[in-house]
Amino acid sequence: MIRMTLSALALAVAVALPATSRAQQASTDSTPSTVQPHRHHRLAHRLFKDVNLTKDERGQMKAIHEKYAPQFKTARQANDKATIQSLRTQELDEMRGVLTPDQQTKFDANRAAIRAHWKKQQSTTPSSAAPAPSGA
Repeated sequence: MIRMTLSALALAVAVALPATSRAQQASTDSTPSTVQPHRHHRLAHRLFKDVNLTKDERGQMKAIHEKYAPQFKTARQANDKATIQSLRTQELDEMRGVLTPDQQTKFDANRAAIRAHWKKQQSTTPSSAAPAPSGA
């Protein structure tokens, strides 16, 4: 049950993060089908690592994700990166608001680690001449 909930959260939270960097890399094909679902699961797992959500908190996270899902879909279809980033920030901030102060500390640390990882990835990507493989 926890895995299913975390998988749903992973998909919700991580939809925009890899999609944004991929959209910048891809010059002609930026369809959402190029984003692999297993990557979303890993991202959400990292985001909520050691946060220890209760059943009620998981339900609230799912409701928050479902609230933003149609807006994300519309923004992705319009390829509106600014809106996607804004929605992602709003969604994560709202999810953070559900957490206890101790959980927020862990969540913030995980979020900072993910941001650092993505910045490192983006800083190394432009230096390579070959495009990234679709599974990366």
